[in-house]
Amino acid sequence: MLDEWLGDMRAVRGLRRATIRCYASSVSTFCRYVADPAYGWAPQCLERFGTHPVQVAHEWNTAVHAAEPGTATGAAGLPETNCARPAAGWRPRPVR
Repeated sequence: MLDEWLGDMRAVRGLRRATIRCYASSVSTFCRYVADPAYGWAPQCLERFGTHPVQVAHEWNTAVHAAEPGTATGAAGLPETNCARPAAGWRPRPVR
């Protein structure tokens, strides 16, 4: 299902590979979080929805970098952006 959605984003909507990688990374990170037993979402999902969360993003159905992040260039010859890089002015919250 994920690979079909990502394929649709590329083929039908014409999104760039960098955007598709960001989407796949976001879905993978969310699934990792919600399926991790340490956070207790599985029992909540079983109670509320009758099923438990699972990881749906795998190496075989997600896009990978062809080069190191920040070295690939787009159609205009400019470096493709890295979705994991925080926006200018962004600061992490202090750990308490």
